[in-house]
Amino acid sequence: MARPKIEIAHVDKFYRKTGTPPKRLSRRGRTHGTVQALRDASLTVAEGEFVSLIGPSGCGKTTLLKVLDGLVPYDSGEVRVSGKPVTGPGRDRAFVFQQFGLFPWRTVTGNVTLPLEAAGKSRAEREEIAWKYIRMVGLEGFANHHPHELSGGMQQRVGIARALAVDPEILLMDEPFGALDAQTRELMQIELLGIWEKTRKTVVFVTHSVDEAIFLSGRIAVMSAHPGTVSEVIDVPFPYPRTEGDLKRDPLFADMRHDIWNKLLPHKTATV
Repeated sequence: MARPKIEIAHVDKFYRKTGTPPKRLSRRGRTHGTVQALRDASLTVAEGEFVSLIGPSGCGKTTLLKVLDGLVPYDSGEVRVSGKPVTGPGRDRAFVFQQFGLFPWRTVTGNVTLPLEAAGKSRAEREEIAWKYIRMVGLEGFANHHPHELSGGMQQRVGIARALAVDPEILLMDEPFGALDAQTRELMQIELLGIWEKTRKTVVFVTHSVDEAIFLSGRIAVMSAHPGTVSEVIDVPFPYPRTEGDLKRDPLFADMRHDIWNKLLPHKTATV
């Protein structure tokens, strides 16, 4: 059996309270002046899999994603990508934030080529790669536009193209559609699923939307209330490719949605 692409095992993460001097954490975890964000969090993700993280606000979904990316250290446990410990950010991972994070003085092409410049690619190579992903996200008619000339959905497409341009093995997405209106959000879900079906990147996707998680994912990791842990991982039984209209008319979709919502209720997610 192939080793998982991502292995998160028994991870604890603490944050120091504002104004509290740093203190050494004990192996048992709880130390005065700290707040526990993650407790014994474990999850494995196969190569090419699309997994969503869902849970109550403040349960540590974004923290877990940042730990996986290497943006923040963890205090105990183990995090591995392709069998290697995560000790910091790497080119095998790309992060898509909820806020678009585009540079207003750069065009669409300029924003997409930014990480390629940092990687030392030639101008011709940068433009060739950027154009490939600009086409993939459907922005070929807007390559020379600036962010203020784009809708929110279009700006997020630029962010996705920029992440894909570095050809990461893993795409980490932190509520990328959370700031969009309902109609644009549904359209972006369809676009993302189409991109994933073409590239088969390994995706870990944070969302608060149960419908979104079911539509996009092969599996859904349900996180408990603070401090967060992965309380259950649910297989999504619908085959790819998917169409949202057909999926939502399936009685199994409604049953699954109801079941996940029940798991997110406070009395279901309380930790012991």
